[in-house]
Amino acid sequence: MTTTEDEALEALLRDTFAGARTRAGLDMQAVTEGIAARTTTLRRRRAAARGAALTAGIAATVLAVAIGSGTFGPARTVLSVSTHTGSTDARWSSLVGSSEGFAYRFPTTVATPWPAGLEGQTQPDDTNASGSDVATDASPLSHEDADLVGPAGVCTWDVRTDRRQPVAGRSWDLTFSSSPGRGGAHLGLAGFTTGTGADALRDLRADALACGPGPDLKAVTWAGHAQDSVLFVGTSTVADTTFTQAMAVTRVGDVLVSGAAISGDPALARRAATKLADSAVGHLRQLDFPPGLGQPLGRSTVAPNAASAPGASPAAPLVAAEEYRFGDVLPTVAELGHGLRYHGDAIHGRTVPASSGQLCDLSGLPAARVAQANAAPHPVAGTLQSAWSGDGQGPDPSVDINVTGYSAGTGPEAFRRLQQDTGPCTWLPAQERQAWPGEDDQQTWLSRGAGADSATYIAARRLGDVIVSVQVVGFSAQDAHDEAVRVNGIIAQKLRDSGLPAARGR
Repeated sequence: MTTTEDEALEALLRDTFAGARTRAGLDMQAVTEGIAARTTTLRRRRAAARGAALTAGIAATVLAVAIGSGTFGPARTVLSVSTHTGSTDARWSSLVGSSEGFAYRFPTTVATPWPAGLEGQTQPDDTNASGSDVATDASPLSHEDADLVGPAGVCTWDVRTDRRQPVAGRSWDLTFSSSPGRGGAHLGLAGFTTGTGADALRDLRADALACGPGPDLKAVTWAGHAQDSVLFVGTSTVADTTFTQAMAVTRVGDVLVSGAAISGDPALARRAATKLADSAVGHLRQLDFPPGLGQPLGRSTVAPNAASAPGASPAAPLVAAEEYRFGDVLPTVAELGHGLRYHGDAIHGRTVPASSGQLCDLSGLPAARVAQANAAPHPVAGTLQSAWSGDGQGPDPSVDINVTGYSAGTGPEAFRRLQQDTGPCTWLPAQERQAWPGEDDQQTWLSRGAGADSATYIAARRLGDVIVSVQVVGFSAQDAHDEAVRVNGIIAQKLRDSGLPAARGR
């Protein structure tokens, strides 16, 4: 990799490791679930450089990723604490209860020694407030949480409290000793109500667990592993760097053990994830750890909510699949011109906001505004892509394209709410509407960002139940205006030519 690629990936990893642990905001599928933040890192840096907020809607997962409280840290699930132990083995009495309210803690010996090529991130005096099983003096950095995914997905236990919840958790962040700065790994353990480990794995497979792999990761064959194991792998290109994410999960009794990794080397990512999981599983079995045998420990028999109890009904997927795809409707690089080019994969899904330049985390806004957001039509399909010139580190010319589709007949309402700022997302910065001569105001929107340091223009258009939105930044005011209108027209014509029923309101 080049130095620029290394820096891009390091920045990606910093955001991924931090952001994957917190996702604040509304309990709205189109807002809080979905878009993997791995594609937003450089865009966020460009946005910061030009003094404008960039589509926090893009950031619904591992920026989610950072659009919440603004404080990165492990997601915590507070459960009731008990000093009663369900195990008769005195070895485990010291692990009953938890400073985080979990029913029990995991022994640190589960995570050491690390598989060859991996090393734990360290920090001085890493002492767990709950005590005795965490060493001091630059011990491997661990967190008392149930983060199963690390850099491979998103954990939202604290947001999706209606879903199955863990009763214990611990995780470790790691680096590749052979290629520092070029990826990272993670080991996560989550214990569930006694007797429900198989249900938790079933939910994970069905994308119904509030801590799971990103949308681009798919289950693949994991040689030598039975039905109680699953391996997810996905490859994406971000800022001209292609990387692989892998997440290997095995159920041991009522515990899910997960190894996760991200690297520009596909084989390394997969090998690190699987070795971490296998190593931790081996340790748990060797220890005869009660929850790993399906036995109770502490208050592990007490379900934290109805969804976590034995016999609870299977949960529905957290994010419904798109109803359709738009196909090849994006402008070519030649059509974009101005030295603009795409630097990564497009994002697809229901969580794409109607326009870049919107914030989709409405935390802290009045209840009436939140109610409007919940009542508004949400996308059933979406594509988001960005192109820019230069290195993406400053106020270079850029174009952000959002194409969103809505249920039949709801496109007009969705577009009205976009114009009135009463939809699932809100304008940030506020927009000053501009005249768009020759166009119907009910079907088009042209605006300039209020108070932006540089000219930011947004041109949006409704075609049936589809909204096409183009944001242009980094040009002169007149050029930004002209390019937003021109690029919007290119996409609109491609949609018309595609024959997509939704673009005709069908």
